[in-house]
Amino acid sequence: MKSLFLRAALCIALFNAGSVFAGETTLNDDDGSTAWLYTPTEKPDPAKTYWLVVGVHGVGTNGKGACGAAYLAKAFDDVIVLGPSFGQPKRVEGAPRPPGMPRDSYQMSGPTHEAKLAALIAEVGKTWKLHPKIVVHGFSAGAQFAHRFAFKHPEQVAGVSAHSGGSWAKLEGDDKINPAAKSILFAVSCGEDDNGSGGPPGTATRIDGAKQFAENLKSLGFTVELRTWPGVAHDFAPGLMPMTKALVEKVRAASARSETAAGDRAVIEETPGLVAFWTFAEEAGQPRISNGTQEKHSLTEVGGPIARVEGGPFSGYSAELNGKQYFKIPYAETGDLNISGKDAQVSMFAVVLIRDLKQSRTIAGMWSEGKGKDDDSGTRQYAMLMNMPTYGGARQLVPHISSEGGVTYRADGSKFPWCADYAASRSEVPEDQWCSLGFTYDGKYIRAYVNGLMEERPLDPAKDKRTDRYFTTEGPGGKNRGMNPYFHGRGIFNYDQAVHALTKPGGGADFTVGARYAVGTMLGEATKGRFGGLAVFNRALTDAEMNRLHDAANIATLKGPDQ
Repeated sequence: MKSLFLRAALCIALFNAGSVFAGETTLNDDDGSTAWLYTPTEKPDPAKTYWLVVGVHGVGTNGKGACGAAYLAKAFDDVIVLGPSFGQPKRVEGAPRPPGMPRDSYQMSGPTHEAKLAALIAEVGKTWKLHPKIVVHGFSAGAQFAHRFAFKHPEQVAGVSAHSGGSWAKLEGDDKINPAAKSILFAVSCGEDDNGSGGPPGTATRIDGAKQFAENLKSLGFTVELRTWPGVAHDFAPGLMPMTKALVEKVRAASARSETAAGDRAVIEETPGLVAFWTFAEEAGQPRISNGTQEKHSLTEVGGPIARVEGGPFSGYSAELNGKQYFKIPYAETGDLNISGKDAQVSMFAVVLIRDLKQSRTIAGMWSEGKGKDDDSGTRQYAMLMNMPTYGGARQLVPHISSEGGVTYRADGSKFPWCADYAASRSEVPEDQWCSLGFTYDGKYIRAYVNGLMEERPLDPAKDKRTDRYFTTEGPGGKNRGMNPYFHGRGIFNYDQAVHALTKPGGGADFTVGARYAVGTMLGEATKGRFGGLAVFNRALTDAEMNRLHDAANIATLKGPDQ
């Protein structure tokens, strides 16, 4: 118990040391406890919107000093800090300790405490104009509240600063990490000598628990910073509050970028049939995670860390590909990206800035071509490609669908030397400027879209190098297949190991972004440029929907690398 009060005193000492506030206010709760509010000025500036940092204390103390966070109201002129006071549920004397933490304890972000915090925030908001999201900071029991509150209310939280928690949410079970909270920034730390536990029997030590929690967050695509403090047990480390300050700075910066992001990501996320949507907001070295979808579809980097650069339609960032790197999801992990079958439909939408169309041929897809001409061992499914002049697609958008996986078969069973099934846009793919590219496949026709428009393009057999009967007489009703839209009508290849193990020994195609396996290599036609957004749908979008996605990207406001 002595160490408990030492930690409480240290929390208050951190608040008192060198801190001068224009405003310190106490608020009384309905249960008679006191909350403290720290502000940079006595009165709000009507021109400002303020960030609210909620600092949650450990067991046995109160909200004075907001667990060390009060000084942030001095460090920033647009930050105010609230220190609520939470009590523990009363236990019947002599009663055995329950196997888990009581659900209404504040460590579990119980409803009584959530209601108290909501009332306090509402009261503060009557005087101070607040951002819609808060930062929650806590040490020990306060860390437990901070991260669990964020998982329960991700729409209310922008950042979590959680240190030396006695227990942490997990990947499974009742106390589960909420994947919907992955837009929240996390700062997690613990003393390396903090070998105690604040949870029921069997709970990991605080240091091991913090490490595992951070690892679990990373596995789900969260942005998290983990620090461990050498020689520190269950106490505040000198670097703890600077780490919290840095988190607040990141939240403020991320908000500024979001406000200046060109596009409206909600349009993509709300479009029915969405399977994957990447905004490329993650830093180099981190997997890129799908947003707003059931599966996380973690894109891993191949060829080293892929740079994140400023400027992008949906996150304020984009991924910079140099023609020697790409992203992939292994075939076994593709999940609902593995769109295949006789009646399958698919659509893809990308916001990109393409350089050097002579080399840059690949946007994305499940598309493994094999070793070259006449090689039928490929496992192609669907892909959005560019600049395929063999059958009339020079410098144009050429979305491909394959029903065979390998080369294209005519009606009589004879083979082409390549896969020949692709639409070709009328317009060329723009170079060195932002654009949107897309395609749809409704089970019959492939349609290519450049900047939201599907420009019809009839077949000119001689000009388009499609004089073969497959193109001219094997379309609907014995007519030609067209160019855009292009008639395919045979479904999407479905790799079956039992059937294809000998004829297609390379296995099913990975989902790749920026490169594909072609002519025996991954990088021969790898793309140079920026990827600001990529979405895949399991149905054919309408012309109006594709145009709406293009409008949502607001590419006219995006700047190129030299602007």
